[in-house]
Amino acid sequence: VICHEKCEEYWDQLPDSDVAGVLMPTQTINGDQRLEIGGIPIELVFVNKSHTDTMYVVHIPSEGVVFAADTVGINEMLPAAGVDIYMPAYLAALDRIQQIAPLRFPSGAASPMCSCHRISLSDCSKSHR
Repeated sequence: VICHEKCEEYWDQLPDSDVAGVLMPTQTINGDQRLEIGGIPIELVFVNKSHTDTMYVVHIPSEGVVFAADTVGINEMLPAAGVDIYMPAYLAALDRIQQIAPLRFPSGAASPMCSCHRISLSDCSKSHR
């Protein structure tokens, strides 16, 4: 189990009942990381403070897939309310994802996997500055 180095600090602040049964990390990281799992290269792209200060998107270059968690939505900026983001970092995260140029991604929690021809990351990131 891999997590950002700050996660352990945050978990220490939670009641034991909230973390009971949660697998604790075996490795902590900070910044961008490259892994290989089962011979497949995986890039963990750190998008600090875009939604949280421990936020990553996961890029699998061989598949052209980016798992963007709560960072990218289909034809929308997430999180829509903007209460739990730092807008400059959020826009920088959209720029980083655009630079990766994914072919497809499963976006936020409720969005299905889509092909990138259905969205425009540049519209989301650059037009909202």
